[in-house]
Amino acid sequence: MKAFKWALALLVTSVFGTSLSAQEIDEVVVYSNPFSKSIDEVISTVDILGEDELNISSDLPLGSILSRLPGLDSSGFGPSVGQPIIRGQGGFRVGVLNNGMSTGDVAYTGDDHSNGVPIHNLERIEVLKGPAALRYGPYSSSGVINSFNKLMASGENETSLTLGYGDSADENSASLFTRMGNFAFSAYYEDADNMRIPTHAESVAQLQSEGEEIPADRSQDAENTFGENQGISLGGNFGNDRTTLSFLIAADDKTYGVPGHSHGHGEDHDGDDHDGDDHDGDDHDGDDHDGEEHGEEESVQIDSEHRTFQAQLSHDLSGNFFNSIRADLSHSSFEQEEIEGAETGIQYEQDESNFRLEASANLGNWQTTFGSNYRDMDLKVISESHDDGDGDGDGDGDGHGHGQYLPESDRSEIGLFFLSQLENESWLIELAGRYDSIEQEAFKDEDDDDDDDGDDD
Repeated sequence: MKAFKWALALLVTSVFGTSLSAQEIDEVVVYSNPFSKSIDEVISTVDILGEDELNISSDLPLGSILSRLPGLDSSGFGPSVGQPIIRGQGGFRVGVLNNGMSTGDVAYTGDDHSNGVPIHNLERIEVLKGPAALRYGPYSSSGVINSFNKLMASGENETSLTLGYGDSADENSASLFTRMGNFAFSAYYEDADNMRIPTHAESVAQLQSEGEEIPADRSQDAENTFGENQGISLGGNFGNDRTTLSFLIAADDKTYGVPGHSHGHGEDHDGDDHDGDDHDGDDHDGDDHDGEEHGEEESVQIDSEHRTFQAQLSHDLSGNFFNSIRADLSHSSFEQEEIEGAETGIQYEQDESNFRLEASANLGNWQTTFGSNYRDMDLKVISESHDDGDGDGDGDGDGHGHGQYLPESDRSEIGLFFLSQLENESWLIELAGRYDSIEQEAFKDEDDDDDDDGDDD
């Protein structure tokens, strides 16, 4: 089945009619603005979190970090997952970017899927709302979260090592960043056991409705709240005052428990080792996630591997009709497994490529940026059915099996956009528009067709 979808973003005009004051303030340039404007010269709402603010919150998920900002919230799912919410909208309705390019993760497919933005490598996060968000996608009604990685930026030689410890879940963390000449390198590692909470995780009403015994009201571990993250990145920045070429190569692995998704099967998960090197659902170092630790409940965890390549080329054309041109290229490969006990449930494999070309020019008194982007995304979903007791292996008997609720798909997008700004002594006017053509093809598993035929017979 092939589906076509055409989308046209409405033009949005914002007018600021208050005289600009000449207050003495530190200039903060908005990286996501193509005109290199300071934050007080941009109409679209922009919130910025700097490196110092990010460093003290590097152990939190993206949504939790941003939830302190006005109009933002977090859709939390344990300590490892917090998807950002802007104006009540989340998932695919909110753009989550790294260096202005898609992260390529599968967070949009489930509330318990984490965003692929490593906080340790960031120097800044900008949240855009309004017309400026149309530069990156059809997000005018929600917004864009644009994170900026230190490895693609230029700077002086430096080396920093950060170590951390927390006692609520025996959290340990270490991160290294070094820049030498045109190259930069970073590595990080985080490990946390189950969180210690002052009482049982489920309410008395919930336990009574399930017919379970009310446990003692005492301090205990919250099951499936462990987590482990690690990654390495290499970046480079070359060029001069007019032409700059930068790149990023990154590998990030993540393993975390999913609280509230335990299944009572009475199976021991012995021999499972979750140790930082092997993400195979086994034993979490420092806190054994086996049958003894979880009682009669089967633990649920998610393992993911994220590989990213990004490149950016910009050239200053001052003195010509165009002021500048810029090209962004990225490719990501993302694999995720949802593991119940020792068995793999659903696997996601997504390959995504993005290319954006844009130019800036002065059209009369209007500063204008216009361009085009292309995005190609291939999503593969693999569902492992368990023997459910009726002998057919389709997961529909008295036992338990995994159903594939999301089809495999190929998706391609082509977008055209522009962003213009007019400024005089007392007025700022911002105008933006976007047009997208989206083609998506979904594939039904042949095994599903065979099962349907068998049911008819």
